[in-house]
Order: sequence, then structure tokens, then C-alpha cells
Amino acid sequence: MAGFITGAGYLLKGFKMLNQPGLRRFVAVPLALNILLFGGLIWLGFGWIDQTVESMLSWIPGWLSFLSWVIWPLLFLSLMIFVFYSFSMVANLIASPFNGLLSERVEQKLSQALIPHSPTHFPAHSPSDATAQNASAANQSATITAVLASVPHSLGREASKLSYFIPRALLLLVLSMIPGVNIIAMPLWYLFSAWFLAIQYCDYPTDNHNISVPELRKLLAQRRLSSMGFGSVTLLFTMIPFINLMVIPAAVIGATMFWMEELEELAAR
Repeated sequence: MAGFITGAGYLLKGFKMLNQPGLRRFVAVPLALNILLFGGLIWLGFGWIDQTVESMLSWIPGWLSFLSWVIWPLLFLSLMIFVFYSFSMVANLIASPFNGLLSERVEQKLSQALIPHSPTHFPAHSPSDATAQNASAANQSATITAVLASVPHSLGREASKLSYFIPRALLLLVLSMIPGVNIIAMPLWYLFSAWFLAIQYCDYPTDNHNISVPELRKLLAQRRLSSMGFGSVTLLFTMIPFINLMVIPAAVIGATMFWMEELEELAAR
């Protein structure tokens, strides 16, 4: 269980690093985009529910109008289930260009933290406010350029992961519809979801080191307990409303730590 617990701890460490200077922009921008997107979908969904309930009530006698108190919650629950299951997929597509850069910055920060700094080394002079502002503006411009340049590659990697996920998910869906067999479908769904989430987020640091998705799966298989621990706790947090908005950047940071502490050495062999 030690490997499982260690893997689970990577996500918790990722949450602790979310507010680190230099990382906030890679967290805030995709988070804002996802909130706007899903807030808009939910707002449109409420309008759809009202129209659907009115349409359904127009076909039944007036004395059955009390059914609106039953229909409305059922439709709302259906909407929430749709939003929940579509959230991770769409949110990762939106955040994917930022996630690679976030992973890169995290690795830089952690690598620098491991290098001992000489107490006798001080900068010759402090930069002026104007110089600092110019440097900050140039850094932001470079970040935007890097994000835009990485979009095609990021979407290609997401497509590669989806090509692995979709056939297996469809097979599990079929199994879950077969009486008797569907008893084992639920634990299989859990195991596969946890495994895929480990692939999903560990892909960002490994992509930065030119490791393909099939090669990543082989690396994770050599650290299967750590991978399942990391994927399991990520799956759990993904199911918690509002907290799941912060899971993506926290999981990217945690996966980067996983790469640096366990996977990088394996890849070098």
C-alpha cells in the first residue's frame, strides 16, 4: 500500500502549490474559461428545462400540473449528470495548452529548489520598477505566444489519449448493460477511470520530455500502485462540486512531481 499512498499524496501536494508565484496565470486563465463555459451551459440548461416542462405540461390535463414538481428535479438531475461527465473532457481540452506550460514551470521551480544557493551570492543591483514591469509584460507576452503555438500539438495529444479511452469506455458501457456481467462493470469502471486519469495528467510532464503516450503507459505500468493511487484520489476529487474546478491544475502539478520523483529515472534507463 506504500506506493498507493505515495501516489495519492501527489495530488494533495499539487493543491498546496496552486498559489505559488509564477504558476497562478496557468491556473487562473483556464479556470476562468471553464467557469464561463459551464456557467453558460448551466444557464442555458435552466432555460431548456423551463421550456421542456411547459411543453410537457401542455400535453397533460391541468389537474396533473403538480407533476411539474416531479419533472423539474428529474430534468435538473439529468442536466447535472451531463455537465459532470462532460466537464473533465471539455475542461482538459480547454486547459491542455496551459497544462504543458504549467508542468514546465513547476519542474523548473522544483529543480531550482533542489539546487543549494550560496549565501554569499547577491545581485549587483536591484532592478527598477520600470524594468520589472517591462520584464513582466514581456514574460506575459511570451506566455501567450507559447500557449497559442502549443494549441495544435496539445489537441493532437488529447486526441491520442481519447483514442485510447473511447473504445475501452464503450466496451465497459456494453458490459454494464448485460445482466449478471454488469456486477463486475462498476469496479472495472473505477479501475479504468483511475488508470486513465493517471495517463491524462502524467502526459503533460512526459510530453515536455518527448515521451509518447504508449511509452508513458509502459512507465506507469512499472509504477502501477503509485499510478492507481494518484488516479484514484484524482477521480474522487473530480466528483466533488466546485473543488473539481481546481483538480486539473492540482493534478498537473502532482503529476509533474510524480514524474520527477519516480518516472524520470525509469525513462532514463
